Amino acid sequence: MKKAQWMMRFIQHSPERQSENLELWSKFHEVVVKAFEQYQLPVIELGKSTPRQAVCQVFEKVNTGGVTLTVFELLTATFAADVFDLRQDWADRRAQWAGKYGILSEVANTDFLQAVTLLATYERHRAATRPAGTKPPSRASAADGRTCSTSSSLSTASGHPP
Repeated sequence: MKKAQWMMRFIQHSPERQSENLELWSKFHEVVVKAFEQYQLPVIELGKSTPRQAVCQVFEKVNTGGVTLTVFELLTATFAADVFDLRQDWADRRAQWAGKYGILSEVANTDFLQAVTLLATYERHRAATRPAGTKPPSRASAADGRTCSTSSSLSTASGHPP
C-alpha cells in the first residue's frame, strides 16, 4: 500500500476524529517520516572483484557498534554477497546431525570453522612442503603449519592462502 493510501485510510478510519487524525498524521510525518526520507545513509561500494578478505576487513572496520564480530559472523556477511546463507546452512547441518551424532550437538559454529580451517591449512602446508613424487607422511609433525587465525579462516573460505 502506498503512503498516501495508508494516510487516507488512517485519517478516514474514524470519521468523528478526522481532524485529530489529520493533525496526528501531520506530526508523525514531520517528525518520523521526513527524518527517514532525509537521512543520509552511508554506503561503501566494493566491486565484485574485491577479494573476500578485503570485504571482511572493511566490514570489521566499519562495525562500530562495539560488538566484536566472530569469524562466523564475518564469513556470513562475506557469503551473503554470493547469495549463500551461511547461518541457514549451519542450522540445517546441525539439524541433520542432531539425531545421528549427539556429540556434534555441542559444537559451536566457530568451533566447526576452526576445525575446517585447521584441516585446510594443514593439508595446504603438507602439500607445499612435500617433495614432488613422495607420499604424504602418516602423522603431523609439531611444526606442520596449522593455524586458526581469523585471516586463515577467511582465506580458507575464499580458497586463497593467506
